[in-house]
Amino acid sequence: MAAVKKRQSNIELLRIVTMMMIIMLHLLDKGEVLPWFGDMHTFNDYFSWYVEALCIIAVNVYVFISGYFLLDSKFTFKKLFFIVAQVWFYSVALFLFFYFTGGIPSTDINIYALIMMFLPVLDNHYWFATTYVLLFLVFPFLNVLVKGMNEKRHRTLLIVLLIVFSLWVSVLPETFPIVDKSGMDLPWFIVLYFIASYIRLYPDKLKGKAWVYLLTYALVSAVPLLYARFLVGINNHFGKLGEYSRMWYQYNAIPVVIMSILFFIFFLKINIKNKVICNIINFVARATFGVYLIHEHLYVRYRWTSYFDPKKYFDKPYWILRAIGIVILMFVVCASIDIIRIYLFKLLFDNPLCNKLWSKFGKIEDKINGQD
Repeated sequence: MAAVKKRQSNIELLRIVTMMMIIMLHLLDKGEVLPWFGDMHTFNDYFSWYVEALCIIAVNVYVFISGYFLLDSKFTFKKLFFIVAQVWFYSVALFLFFYFTGGIPSTDINIYALIMMFLPVLDNHYWFATTYVLLFLVFPFLNVLVKGMNEKRHRTLLIVLLIVFSLWVSVLPETFPIVDKSGMDLPWFIVLYFIASYIRLYPDKLKGKAWVYLLTYALVSAVPLLYARFLVGINNHFGKLGEYSRMWYQYNAIPVVIMSILFFIFFLKINIKNKVICNIINFVARATFGVYLIHEHLYVRYRWTSYFDPKKYFDKPYWILRAIGIVILMFVVCASIDIIRIYLFKLLFDNPLCNKLWSKFGKIEDKINGQD
């Protein structure tokens, strides 16, 4: 993601936690652990959906982090290049690795697969990466809008946007006049950006103790599950509502938005004082985006979940401990790989020759950043 000059270790820790949450989401989903709401009987059935709710905030929070820092950042082609190059590197490198090791049948290779692998941002290989690049392209213009508003107008904008893009689709999804991708799109990322920028500009609005935010987040996380069971109950009597049972597990569902804000503020209120711990957190956090790009690659995303096969131990009382262990293992392995990639990119692209090239874009960047 976008680099910052002075890292705040509490937010860098949040990067790590949210990426682990994303891995957990993929383990539950692609590991086919989550039962249909109407077929839940055991404690593990209910608890798996509660864990899903706890983790579903991860994407929103990750965008919050970007919005929180990009508000005081400047657009540069160097930053854009590093983001796109990182996506391209993993998309192509992992494709070539599996192809030459026989992990991809030759019959699966066609023009569409090659376009996705070699043009990953344009062809939406990673939906989050594509959407984030789009957000990065427009954030300087969003900053102009944000910095031109006072607190009252900013708050009013948030209310309007949340009513339109969250509350509306949470209550009456079929009547929504815009194509809704459940928060997996640029309009929703822009809404999240405005929320994060509000939190950054008006920290005095964040009253209360950190533990209150964490506890409230944990309590509200039960709401999507309760709502799903409620809809399934109605569906059993009247029909036609079963397809909406997972509606409040979407990124732009109003309970998920509330949970995301609570969790984000909780970490803002954390103060990590130990310098050694801060240095470790800051070092590891640099690799979080790479963790996503590796484990969610088209030819990796189902391999690692099938290898661990979480359904084997889902009926065990300790399944969550094993799942957490898998998540940590995946994070460590992928982060270790990306740390090597970071140093490789620094050697190749962060040098006097390349920096001279980046400097030639200065005038264009000034115009984009409103400094012409």
